[in-house]
Amino acid sequence: MLRVSNRVITEEGQVGKRAKYDIPPEQFIRAWQSSENAAEVSKKLKMPKAIVQARASGYRALGIRLKKMPRKPTNKFNVDFANDIITEVNRDLGRKAFGLGEPMEAPNWLDKQGKEEWMAGYMDASNSRHR
Repeated sequence: MLRVSNRVITEEGQVGKRAKYDIPPEQFIRAWQSSENAAEVSKKLKMPKAIVQARASGYRALGIRLKKMPRKPTNKFNVDFANDIITEVNRDLGRKAFGLGEPMEAPNWLDKQGKEEWMAGYMDASNSRHR
């Protein structure tokens, strides 16, 4: 028998009912508080890490003050690239919403004059739609 997530897969390859983790709250809390990370809790309680994290989140929602565990990012993320995408999409949506045709250069919010010029264009477009 194999467990994938919280489902049981038999030797015949059939997916069974959801696995139940009858771990009492006291045992879970002791394991959580005495561990360095969620993976360690997962090993101690023989539960998938996702279930451990979900239970911890549920307990916190109830007001239980579980300690914060360090998170390890699963992938490197290029924040500047992601922000460039957001700027591009917002720019394109804004231009289309006001019927201004082709997208213009993204505003540089660090440049006060650039922001003022962009806002002036935005306000002109907004005012011309309501005339």
